Amino acid sequence: MEQSSTDKTAMALHRILTVFDDIRRKILHDSAAPLQKKLYGLTLRQGAAINQVMVLTMSQPEGVSLKTLAKHLQMAVSATSLLVEGMVTKGLLVRTPSQVDRRAICIRLSPRGEEIFRETHSVLLREMSELTSVLSEEELAALTSASLKLRDKAFNNK
Repeated sequence: MEQSSTDKTAMALHRILTVFDDIRRKILHDSAAPLQKKLYGLTLRQGAAINQVMVLTMSQPEGVSLKTLAKHLQMAVSATSLLVEGMVTKGLLVRTPSQVDRRAICIRLSPRGEEIFRETHSVLLREMSELTSVLSEEELAALTSASLKLRDKAFNNK
């Protein structure tokens, strides 16, 4: 019996989800999470917050709002607020008033948070470099382009 186009698409999407999740778990388990925990006493959630704040502030130099950070961490705003408070206390994040909206607070990495990001990010880059070494330049470019489109769709067009 031949599979329908819908069945083939569903199968392909399932494979993509599984592959992305497997890679994420492998990298976090093998390198990033143990490094963050061992060297800095960070939880997986705190490590993810450091990464997201760094990535988001690249396009928002003033800092990121609590709501935006919560969305990217896939957490409730109230839970994100507690996470941020603890990380501010640890000296990993800083909160500053927004230059644009006096009611808003911008979240940025502290110098210590930036240092932790650089160190753990270099480990992740080595891991990803090793993983992607099996791809040609064209395949890597296509994967990058497709990944960016998927992320943009996930976070900008819900």
